[in-house]
Amino acid sequence: FPFLVKGSASARFHIVNKTDHQLHTPESHRHSQVHFKADQPLTLLGFYSEQAQGIFTHHDSHLHVHLTTDDNQRSGHVEAVELKPGMRLLLPKN
Repeated sequence: FPFLVKGSASARFHIVNKTDHQLHTPESHRHSQVHFKADQPLTLLGFYSEQAQGIFTHHDSHLHVHLTTDDNQRSGHVEAVELKPGMRLLLPKN
């Protein structure tokens, strides 16, 4: 199921800046990552599934989460996040 979490948080995240037009492999993925930190209001967009490991989550996880900062200056794949008091969890109605 999809979910959103909105509010202030501290997060580590990355983007993939791969520009060589070569085959995308796990090694090239690691080497093309650019890492960032954010400690500000943001939105987390995530997916949780116990049946989709390796499909739209990593093979060893039930979660896949991205973020965007509320000032729209950064977005990327979440590596770690510390939620702060007052964050809101939004779930689908159905």
